[in-house]
Amino acid sequence: MATWQIVFDVLTILALLGGPVIAVRIIRRLDDRKERRDRRLGVFRDLMSSRAYMVSWQHVQALNRIDVEFTLDEDKEIIASWKAYLNFLTVKGLSNEEWALRRAEHEVELLQTMGKVLGYSFDKTDLMTLAYHPQLHTDIDTFQEEMRTAFRGLMAGTRAIPIFVYPTPPVPPQRAMEVRVQHNRQGSRSEKGRATRKKTQPFPASAMRTNSSVVRILSPMNTMRLPFCVAAMAIRTRKPGSGISQLITGLCTVEGSGPF
Repeated sequence: MATWQIVFDVLTILALLGGPVIAVRIIRRLDDRKERRDRRLGVFRDLMSSRAYMVSWQHVQALNRIDVEFTLDEDKEIIASWKAYLNFLTVKGLSNEEWALRRAEHEVELLQTMGKVLGYSFDKTDLMTLAYHPQLHTDIDTFQEEMRTAFRGLMAGTRAIPIFVYPTPPVPPQRAMEVRVQHNRQGSRSEKGRATRKKTQPFPASAMRTNSSVVRILSPMNTMRLPFCVAAMAIRTRKPGSGISQLITGLCTVEGSGPF
């Protein structure tokens, strides 16, 4: 067998054995590069989308991820811009206007450097001015901060709830007369209603009780006692305390209603 044939067979065997391994390693390396670029782009997008809200959680978290995601040799300018920006954020003694202006300059420098490394080209003026921030969001943030400050002072006892007492405005004479007339009309209506109810009311309870007693008295058994009762009334009228009067009165007693 020729020497070249042996070399060819050996290379073929090596290719069959090492080809899949090399392909897997190449694919894995490409995936790692793509994943790292996606993370770096994620940090850049978060900073760009929240550059008008420097105190938002999204902006702060993206700033703190710069040291983790930008670690290559080509990222040295980004790290330098981030450190300069971070050092300025702790500076005190400046007026609010000057501090806000210089902070925006550092932020724009950082964003422009990151965009250049990631393949984007932005102008500093565009980065500083082309950011939409509605005034309503500023008003809401200011209101919430004022409410938190006031509530904190109230709970700490350094603030109090203001209470104002306003005098009751006098009622005009014409309005007072109208209210008095309306009140009198309502009172007359109430009295008319009560009078109407009295007129339409059925027999009173006392009459009903009297009628029921009459019914009980006019039952068959009581009808038999009626002559004795008449005699008892006559005797009681002449001799109230006699024994005959008491005996006949007992015979004339109706159950549940007393003597007739």
